[in-house]
Amino acid sequence: MPPTPEQAPRLLSQTGVFASLADLRPSPGLIPYDVNAPLWSDGAVKRRWVALPPGSRVMDTGGYKGRYELLRDLALDLFWSNRYPFTLYVKQPMRWRDVPRQRDDIFLPIFKPWEVADLASAIESGYRNLVPTWDEGTEDKIFRVLFDVFRHKKGAGAELSAIKPTVSEILANPRNLTYHLLTHDPDYPGYGWDDIIEYTHRVPEVEALMRQAMVLHNQYRWERAKTRVIEVGKLHDDEHRDRERPSIPVYVRVDVPDLG
Repeated sequence: MPPTPEQAPRLLSQTGVFASLADLRPSPGLIPYDVNAPLWSDGAVKRRWVALPPGSRVMDTGGYKGRYELLRDLALDLFWSNRYPFTLYVKQPMRWRDVPRQRDDIFLPIFKPWEVADLASAIESGYRNLVPTWDEGTEDKIFRVLFDVFRHKKGAGAELSAIKPTVSEILANPRNLTYHLLTHDPDYPGYGWDDIIEYTHRVPEVEALMRQAMVLHNQYRWERAKTRVIEVGKLHDDEHRDRERPSIPVYVRVDVPDLG
């Protein structure tokens, strides 16, 4: 807005709102919006735009009304990505030198590269811009668990097959991509049966979502920030740093049939 009314543009063409007055085409950079309860204006059609100062942005909440809705969809996405491991396989880190090469009941996940950074940033920003639905502390805890799993998963999920390749099958193409764990702690913390089953919350939706978050965490019981996708042809029994330091075990994630 101009500092004084006298400096306000007298003509619509002088406002800079429209790139073309002939068809009322708005100028680039204007953001259209609407109101939830528009006032009656004798049947007139109204179009609204807003202009933001340079360097600012609209807080995007993705159409969600509260944090629970976003958390619910994030959990559903992760469950969908794990639809086959949940029902068919058990994920298990194993030292690469100890992985059987010829067995038909040991499988390796195969991935297609995808970029998650921008999507993860948008999800995190959207969550922060939303208001808590029922319980801010618990919702934040659920988000930390789910978001850590999401931002470190190595595939979008659509490329995953129910029938995973055996070790010999994936090695047939050295450029196939699989999980490489840069470190592995056998005692990496997780949630026990009692933690999940006996968890309670006054809001049933939050209780169910927290249980789901614990189950999803247990699907990735390793240091997720220290994992990468690597071509199987570049895997070696051990990585050697230098002569003074011992070799570093190379771990991969294998999937074994769930017979339970």
